[in-house]
Amino acid sequence: MKVCTKCNVEKDISEFTTDRAKKDGVMSICKPCKKEYIKLWYLNNKERKLINAKEYYEANKEKILQGSKARYLENIDRHREAKHKAYWSNPERAKKDAAKWYYRNHHKAIKTRRNYRKENREKVLICQRVSNKKYYEKVKNEEWFVVKSSCRRLLRKLVLSVNGTKDFSTEKYHGYSFKEFKEHIEAFFDDGMCWQNHGEWHIDHVTSISDMLKSGIMDAKTINALSNIRPLWAKDNLRKAAGFDLVHSNFEKVRIPSGRR
Repeated sequence: MKVCTKCNVEKDISEFTTDRAKKDGVMSICKPCKKEYIKLWYLNNKERKLINAKEYYEANKEKILQGSKARYLENIDRHREAKHKAYWSNPERAKKDAAKWYYRNHHKAIKTRRNYRKENREKVLICQRVSNKKYYEKVKNEEWFVVKSSCRRLLRKLVLSVNGTKDFSTEKYHGYSFKEFKEHIEAFFDDGMCWQNHGEWHIDHVTSISDMLKSGIMDAKTINALSNIRPLWAKDNLRKAAGFDLVHSNFEKVRIPSGRR
């Protein structure tokens, strides 16, 4: 047993931090008192501590990064498990934080991705082949996968056009469900159109995204409204981009402006 010189309470030796310089091998103050002392010291010296930490990091950047990488690789399974646990404890927050980080660091992320692809070209190609095979199997066998992917692609195209981020679900942004989207598109199918051959036909905007944005309209519910989207054969959609007039069997005649959509 030992009496803490800070709180004057007699405690077990295990309640004291090890200190080899002392005769009894432990510090004179107990662990709770030491913790409180460190916290108080940090609050009183916060600015100085941050300046010193920054200076040390700049002077030893390579050493610190190498050490961090080595520790990560040594404990990679534990890090992955912790990351997985943190994600599933609050997936919505994790997605939002990831989107914010990418928005602030997208140039860095793109550069890192390009360097990785360049250094691991063969590995990337193999992964792409596997991914493409799985995708086309899903397109062939899972109709709802194609429906949801098509609906999400509409929103992604708009988000990229305005250099924005996606913070909510696709259905919440659009104001309609995947089921309503599916029923609307199918109602305007031409002969020969089906979800399995999506790619031979496109989902087209009656009034293009670029025209909407030029008019100051940026709301996804307006741009991707059901009344503004339709299925259109790929060749007709390409002609539309070139500035031709089109007559769709299920829509009124629409004058398409020339130039890029």
